[in-house]
Amino acid sequence: MKLLKVIGIAFVALVLLVFVMVLALPDETHISRSVVIDATPGEVYRELVTFKNFNDWSPWAARDTATVYTYEGPELGVGTKMTWVSESDDVGSGSMEIIEIKPDALVKTLMKFEGFDSSPTASYIIESSDGGTQLTWTYDELGVSGIGKLFGLMMDNLLGPDYEAGLQSFKERLESAPEATSDISLTSVEGFDYIGISSTVDPALISSVMAQSYGTLFGYTNLNGVEMAGYPIAVYSDYSENSTSFICGLPVSDATEALPETIDRYSMPSTTAVKYLYKGDYSGLESAYKELGDYIAFADYEITGDPWEEYLTDPESDPDTANWVTHVYFPVK
Repeated sequence: MKLLKVIGIAFVALVLLVFVMVLALPDETHISRSVVIDATPGEVYRELVTFKNFNDWSPWAARDTATVYTYEGPELGVGTKMTWVSESDDVGSGSMEIIEIKPDALVKTLMKFEGFDSSPTASYIIESSDGGTQLTWTYDELGVSGIGKLFGLMMDNLLGPDYEAGLQSFKERLESAPEATSDISLTSVEGFDYIGISSTVDPALISSVMAQSYGTLFGYTNLNGVEMAGYPIAVYSDYSENSTSFICGLPVSDATEALPETIDRYSMPSTTAVKYLYKGDYSGLESAYKELGDYIAFADYEITGDPWEEYLTDPESDPDTANWVTHVYFPVK
């Protein structure tokens, strides 16, 4: 009986010791892994601000190819959410939602895992570095209690290797992307109204027809006091060697006056678009379309509408073509 009493006291003491040790453990978990990528901060950010290509480099995607993914919210930015359902214990079920962004600097996500009450966050911190861009992937969980603190101690060893594998895969993917001579970004475009003139002409006549069309449009806005709500645009619906169909347009805040027969009202719907920043004479825009096409194919985006050009520079105000800035947009999903 005395032995049993001693054993009982020792067991209680051990339980109390474990309890005290657990109380003394930190109530938060943090891990971090980094990699340097031969790419610009903008290129890194472009890939992380959406879940479109997450499974192209995710360390968990190949563990259960039967995993079902669903997407909610916008295509990119805050509110973008990916949910997954898997019967594999290595993958489980859960969701990730982007909750904070800082262009070219930070993407922060909130995670939920089925069967767990915690809501950890994962952040991608993007910083310029020698050799390109340093990408740091973090995991943070606050308010850890009880036995969860013991798991927190093991999290670095449990999750760290997956983070390292994911970052290496992300690096290899991004460094294999087609090269571009200018900035390509993924952006959300708010819908807008515009007035425009539609034309179908021989490609050799595009410049002269555009000059005439914009002259008519500006004449209408000036004469009727219509306020412009953006830069001039050209929307292309068809292009071939022998014929090009396009609309020369001016975004406007209001166009209540009766329109001439040659001018119509149009609406550009809200969309997600790949945008190319082009500088130079308009004759070189063909290279922008080629690089945009290469990137869209690489990223496996689906083009969802007609491309358009946005002209930020007035050639009459600045005749130096080296200063001309044009944005080229392709709506995608």
